Amino acid sequence: MKKGITFIVAWLVISVLVGGGFIEAIPPGGVDWPYYLPMAGIPLGAFLYARHSGKTWVAFSFGLLAGGWFALPVFDDSRAVLAGRTTVGAVALKDALFAVAMALVCSAAFAAGRRFYRRN
Repeated sequence: MKKGITFIVAWLVISVLVGGGFIEAIPPGGVDWPYYLPMAGIPLGAFLYARHSGKTWVAFSFGLLAGGWFALPVFDDSRAVLAGRTTVGAVALKDALFAVAMALVCSAAFAAGRRFYRRN
């Protein structure tokens, strides 16, 4: 299990570092289109994590952390909050919903990986 946790943490760190290179530094912020490529690789990491004798809650937590991290630059618009066009609660709700959706997708990818590696 320790090997699997090391794999999934390394996958997350590498994805965050690669994705971080595509965040716009100039306001209004946002992300460039290549930012979505490492984000799409997160469920692949959960699928590959199934090779190790891992637990489902680790894949779910991995998706929750990755979803929360990758959602911040996409949905965060501090200028709109300061201008009063949106609230912090609305931004936090979008982030939380995306994180939960990513956690569910990672859990499904983990289950599919478990089935795939059990057959082979």
